[in-house]
Amino acid sequence: MTGPSNSTANHRFPSGLGATAAWQLSDGRKLTLFVVDQSIPLYNVVIGKLRFFADSGQVCAYVAHLDATPGEDPSLPQWQWVFESGFNQSVDGCRNKRWCLTDRLDLPPHNRTPGHA
Repeated sequence: MTGPSNSTANHRFPSGLGATAAWQLSDGRKLTLFVVDQSIPLYNVVIGKLRFFADSGQVCAYVAHLDATPGEDPSLPQWQWVFESGFNQSVDGCRNKRWCLTDRLDLPPHNRTPGHA
């Protein structure tokens, strides 16, 4: 990542579990961030009807893409954060529960937003 976009340079990321921040983007759209996991940190990003998880670098890349395409409707990014709990393998789950970053395979290529971090 080369640095924050104009939109992200003027905004702060929320800190602390459950904390939120609302960003007004350069084209007037509103993006809301909720802290989901402080250790990464990982955010629940909400823009319009879209919701997805992203780390700070991915949020910056996503906002830069929105700034570069002001008339385009926001779309889901090509990444997807998944919480691996192990409950699909055991009633107790696994000891090392963690977040994993994967490519989002459920979107056709023309509906993917660039910015895989």
